[in-house]
Amino acid sequence: MSLKKTNQFWRGLRNISKITKLINEKRQIDKKSYYFNSQDQTILSIKFNKEQNLISLKRVLKNENIFELFGSVINDMYKFEFINSSSVDSTIQKSFYCTNDLDYLERINLLEHSFGVVNEMNIIADKSYGRVFDFYMLAALVHDFGKSPSLRNHYSLSSEKGHHKASAEYLERKKIELKDNIKKFELDMLNLVIEAIRIHHDNNSLISVPTEIENILEDMKKNELQNLILEFLKKADVSQRKKELESMYTR
Repeated sequence: MSLKKTNQFWRGLRNISKITKLINEKRQIDKKSYYFNSQDQTILSIKFNKEQNLISLKRVLKNENIFELFGSVINDMYKFEFINSSSVDSTIQKSFYCTNDLDYLERINLLEHSFGVVNEMNIIADKSYGRVFDFYMLAALVHDFGKSPSLRNHYSLSSEKGHHKASAEYLERKKIELKDNIKKFELDMLNLVIEAIRIHHDNNSLISVPTEIENILEDMKKNELQNLILEFLKKADVSQRKKELESMYTR
C-alpha cells in the first residue's frame, strides 16, 4: 500500500472513530432527554433517576425561590425509599374501594403514585396563575408523604390521625428549615399548601385565605383563589387513582 493510500486509510479510520463517538454521545443525550421532551405532559417518572426528575421538574416551575424546597423533598423520597412503601393508607381508603381494587392499589408504590399525582396536577392546574402554579405541584408531590413508615420514623411523625396530617406536619418542618431563604409570599402560600394537605381527606373542608395573598394576586379572582389548592389536589389525586385502576383492568 502506498504512503498516500496509507494516510487516507488512517484519516478515514479517525473520521469513523469521531462519527462513532458523536453517535454514542447523541444516544446518551437522547437517553437522558427523551423523558423531558415527551409530548404526554409527564414531568416525573420512576424510570428516571433523582437528578433527571429534578431537571424535568425545574423546567416547569415558575419560582426559583422554592426550588430548594422541591429538591429537599424529592431527595427524601429517594432517601426513605418511597418505592418500597405502599401508596395506600388502608385506614382511610378501605371504605372507598372494593377489596380487589384495594389489593391492587396497595401494590402500587408510593413513589410511583406521588409522581403520578404531580403529572396529573401539571395537566389539571391552570398555569396562567404564574408562580402560584408551583404550589399546586408541591401539594401534589407531598400530599401522601405520611404514608412512608421510614420517613415518619425519621421525622417523628404520628400517623394516628391519618397520613394526611403527618404529611402536613412534614412540610411544616421543611418550611421551618428553609424559611430564611423564602420570601413572605412563598411562606404564605406554603401555609395554604400545608393546610390543604392537612384536610384533603376531611369532609366539607375549606381553607381560609389570608387577605395579603388576595391583594398580591391581583390578576386572580378571590373566589378562584379560595380553596383552589385543595380543589386541584383532590382532582389530581382522584385522576391518578382512576388511571391506576384503569391500568389494572387493561392488563
